[in-house]
Amino acid sequence: MADDEKKLKDSKAPKKEDPLVKELKDIFKDSLISVCKVEFTKEEEEGAEPKEGELAIPKTEEEIIAIINDLIDEKSVKLMENYKGKKARILPLSGLWQSCYDQKYELIRALSNPKTNKIMYDKGFIKGLVAAELLRNMCLQKLKRYILSMILVGSVSRGTMHEDSDVDISFVIDDTDVKKMSRHEVLARLRRMIHGMAAQTGFEFNIQVYLLTDFWQNLRDTHPVIFSMVRDGIPLYDTGMFIPWRTLLKMGKLRPSPEAVDQFYRTGRLLIQDINNNIKEMVIERVFLAMFNPAQAALMLIGVPPTDAINTPKVFKKHFVNELKLIEEKYADYLEDIIKLRKGVEYGKIKEISPEEFAKVMKQANDFQDRIEKLFTDIRNDNIKKSLEESENNCLEAVVKTLKAMGVKATTKDAVELMKEKLLDTGLITGADYYFISKKIKNAKMDFKRDLLTTEEAYTIEKEAKSFVNMMENLAQIYELKDTERSKIHFKYGSKNGEMWVLCDEVFIIKDLKQPEKEVVRSKLKSNGSFSDLKISNLKELNDARKKPACKDVVTTVKAETLESVKKYIGGDVEFVFA
Repeated sequence: MADDEKKLKDSKAPKKEDPLVKELKDIFKDSLISVCKVEFTKEEEEGAEPKEGELAIPKTEEEIIAIINDLIDEKSVKLMENYKGKKARILPLSGLWQSCYDQKYELIRALSNPKTNKIMYDKGFIKGLVAAELLRNMCLQKLKRYILSMILVGSVSRGTMHEDSDVDISFVIDDTDVKKMSRHEVLARLRRMIHGMAAQTGFEFNIQVYLLTDFWQNLRDTHPVIFSMVRDGIPLYDTGMFIPWRTLLKMGKLRPSPEAVDQFYRTGRLLIQDINNNIKEMVIERVFLAMFNPAQAALMLIGVPPTDAINTPKVFKKHFVNELKLIEEKYADYLEDIIKLRKGVEYGKIKEISPEEFAKVMKQANDFQDRIEKLFTDIRNDNIKKSLEESENNCLEAVVKTLKAMGVKATTKDAVELMKEKLLDTGLITGADYYFISKKIKNAKMDFKRDLLTTEEAYTIEKEAKSFVNMMENLAQIYELKDTERSKIHFKYGSKNGEMWVLCDEVFIIKDLKQPEKEVVRSKLKSNGSFSDLKISNLKELNDARKKPACKDVVTTVKAETLESVKKYIGGDVEFVFA
């Protein structure tokens, strides 16, 4: 156990920097991009052959290589010239790339091979080489017949990468011998395959794929991207195309045609116009909706139905600024301004939106969104607070009502205490019911004050409170109607059963107990007990009459004329059953 703890402690401890790496960093500063211990195969001396019976095992030797970026800072060149250390070989980045131009890839292969390279320090450069080499091998295995050049560009080629940089790779594909597919189909298919292989490596890439014919045309027109790629790119694989392109460029043979110059000149103005159109489009749709939708949502949150765009600012201002005073007036003005701006663009009154105007609108949209989020939080918190208060009050009032129906005087102050004695201890409610009203709601209110109660938890409390109130109301109804049970008279006729309820000076008749809701009638009783006038009724009216009888005393006797009136209503022989 002690050994495991020591290993864990050692793994968490920061690794001590190698003294040589520290020395090189002090000398070369930011120009140092990698320090590696590289293993090379040592060439045998001429004439040295293995003895008979011995195996020819290649000998290897290690060398520490420090890669210095001399492409960005000229000072690094002088620092390399003045370096007197012997522990590391100084390799300028330009020298490494020159070996690629010369198609001598042994060194770059050794640097990108984890088996032969032990990294002592790296800014992400070796990681980029490893990723590029892995992708190169995968692509050449399957697509070698199509790939003319694989060119490293971007931050890795400049030596300005960092640990999280992606690797920029451009492929030039031969489309001059395509017969079964169109050129664009070839491009789409090969691009998809290369991107798929890149995803399998686990590294982040930025990949561009060019057809040879398009590449030549862009090179002829000195397209800036292609021009920069040929000038600064590093061929990681080449079939003899890239170096001639680069040579022509260095010789000044690749010059733009007058048509290309004119095209690029006009492109600038077209791009500016396109940007302005995009800005207007964003204002018309995205920025507008970014403010309009949250405003509508806020109105719906307080129960106001959605309205159209024109009236939304007025309705928003009416409710949130004037009545509820929950938000400042300027936010209602922001909403009105964006709608006016949108209409101006739609109707062509506003031809152009400057970057400054767009920045202002975006700032207002962000401010509006932030304020609406706070408004939502305030409204929801207020709703939760009200919900908890209402839930507790409704539950206590339901308990008081139930106790009253049982003949126990109670108030909301002593309801919980009496609830335990009269309801919990007698088994009319469960311990969970008692805990909910005595502890759970109070704990939820305390959690809300501490900002610990979630919206879901508040909704659960509200739902459980409604269930508790329904249970209490049902229990209260049982006790409220208990005394009136003595006013019920059961009767039979034929194969059916019915009930008659005599409540003071009124009678209710349920004709068929199997379908009690189908036919219920009521009638006032005359002084002799006969029916006055029969009317269609329902079970709700019967229960309401039982809850609030017209007289204090429960009717326990019935006159003969009342029974005769029942027989006439049924229309046949009736047998009355008296409990």
